[in-house]
Amino acid sequence: MAWEALQAELYVEFHAAGFDDLGEVHRPVLRYPLIDGMRPTELAAHLKLSKQATNDLIRDLENLGYPRPHGVGGGFIIRCSPSPSGRPR
Repeated sequence: MAWEALQAELYVEFHAAGFDDLGEVHRPVLRYPLIDGMRPTELAAHLKLSKQATNDLIRDLENLGYPRPHGVGGGFIIRCSPSPSGRPR
């Protein structure tokens, strides 16, 4: 119950800070914030999600302008560098 209240407060704060495009569906990725430089398969293992579900989350966040894939040896890694506005590119 306390965890649910904390999560609800977190989304209120996200939305107040202008991140109103983030929602409950993004929670698995947001609870593991050190994803910069990770491969999607590594993130999937940390999140205990399937590779497909993790890639779907990553693509959704990419479409919203958050992490960006960078090709590396036939795969890609996740980059979450901030833009000049402070928001990830």
